[in-house]
Formats: sequence, C-alpha cells, structure tokens
Amino acid sequence: MRRFELADLRPRPGTRFVGRYTVAEGVGFPLWICHGKRPGPSLLLTAGVHGDEYEGPSALRSLYEVIEPARLCGTVIAIPVVNWPAWIERARFDSQSGLDLNRCFGPGMVKIHTPTGQLVDALLSHFVKQADVVMDFHSGGLRLQHLPLAGWYRQGADSEAEQLARRFYPHFHPWQVPEVEGVLSCEAHRLGKVAMGFEWGGGACLSTDGTDAILKGIQRVMQQLQMLPGDVGTIAVDSRPAIEGNYQTVPHQGFFHPDCSLGQFVEKGAPIGRLLNFENCETFSVSADRSGILAGIAHLPWLRKGDRLAYIG
Repeated sequence: MRRFELADLRPRPGTRFVGRYTVAEGVGFPLWICHGKRPGPSLLLTAGVHGDEYEGPSALRSLYEVIEPARLCGTVIAIPVVNWPAWIERARFDSQSGLDLNRCFGPGMVKIHTPTGQLVDALLSHFVKQADVVMDFHSGGLRLQHLPLAGWYRQGADSEAEQLARRFYPHFHPWQVPEVEGVLSCEAHRLGKVAMGFEWGGGACLSTDGTDAILKGIQRVMQQLQMLPGDVGTIAVDSRPAIEGNYQTVPHQGFFHPDCSLGQFVEKGAPIGRLLNFENCETFSVSADRSGILAGIAHLPWLRKGDRLAYIG
C-alpha cells in the first residue's frame, strides 16, 4: 500500500490512488481517491469512525470497484475506516484513548499533540475543509439496532443536504440530525459543507442489504451532483416528515426486555420496555420520554446506568 501524500489530493484527471495516510507513528487510515477526467465537485465519504460498524466500510470498498475515472466528473475521496485502532479491536472506540472519536471533532475538544488530536486535525484540515460535500456512514454498532436513516442538519426547507438525503435511497427514512458538538458530520456542517449523516442496522453484524443500499444511494447522490451520468428526474423525493429527536438512556442497570419494535410510533409516557432484575425479581418499566418513531433500540439486553436505550424522533 502506497503512502499518501497531500499532493495526491490535487486533481489529476483520470487517475486513481489507493494507499494509507499516516498522520504520525502508528496513527493513520486507509483511503482511496478517484479523480474524474472532467472537473466537478469534491465528495468526501467517511465510515468506520466507530470500529464496530460495518455497512459503511463495506459499501465504500464496493464503491471503489464500480467508480471509473472516465465516467466521473470531480473527485471522490473515500476513507472507509477512519478509526483504525478501534476497527482492529472491533470496538466502538479504541482502548488506548478511551475516547468516542465521533465526539472529538469540535475545536479544542482534544489536545492537538495526542494521537487522537493529530488524527482529528488532519482529517478536518486536509479532507473536510477541502471537500464540497461530506457524507458520514454509521450503524448502531454492537449495542444498538438502527432504522435506516438519511440525515441532514437544519439549513432551511430547500437546503441542498436535505434534498440529497431525501433522494438517497428508498430504504432510508428522512432524518433531521441533532447538532451535537464534536460529531464529524456536524462539524463539517458548521464549516459550511453540504453535510449528511447516515445510519443502517447494527448489532456489530454486516448486512449485505445495507451495503447494497448505501452503495446505490451514494451513486444516486453523485448523479444529483452531476458527478456521474444518470436521469436525475427519475429519482423520487421522500416526502415523509423527518425523524427528529435524540437518544434516551436508562436510569439504572438491568436486563432490557423491549415491548416495542423498531420503526414503531410511540407516545410520550408509553412503555417501551422493561428492565428486569434477576436477583430480586423486580421489574422497572421504561417509558418513552418523547413521542415519535422508535428509530433505534438497544441490541444488547444487558444495560448499565446511562447506556443508550432508544432513539425516538
């Protein structure tokens, strides 16, 4: 694998690059770049910010096989595994830093001289800031299952990000992503980029349906950006109300037994499941703290105090 140099980002019409970007000793990530034969937007695709999420990395690897410089306008930069240490450990975040990387991209959130700080600075400075459009792919990881979501940040009803997300792929539900400091796509949005975030499945398993849906969705976005040929007029707009909300956590530990299904609408105050105690046979009912669609639910039943139980929006 060839070592990446910043010169590889400069448009070289009709060329491809596959290699590894080394930020510092032991810190870096694999990436591939495709420069189209004709000028166009710069699209940055990221996945694997958490190391136990697999559909995004799989889709970006598959995209490499089907993108040809001769048919492409502009540049595609794909980083299939941003958080390589966590990926190797098959964990949400790497054990050495103990940090959730997707809460580290805000200004001053991590010390610049640390490995995580160097990674964050390099990704923002050399990739996000140079891109026109940023798409970041996630799943529920080991602990959650997510409804497929295609999201954007609040920019007004006619924002480009919303229009792209609503045309991404029929399997995905429109999603108004909450602005959370340090999240990669959120910080890209704050930098003025057309930024989108996506979720698919979870449970630390690979859904090949998810890989295929993400791959097709990316190609549809590229058609809308006029990076690939295609009849954009045939791409339907998903007009459903966007999911809005956030994660709900549990007040204490217990064995979670859900009473609702993913994608179901729940009313505020309605029971969504029970926390069971096997030592004293007590049962604690967990109620929805808002009304909305159950867009995420715990995959691992054993929950600790403060663990994410559900995403309702």
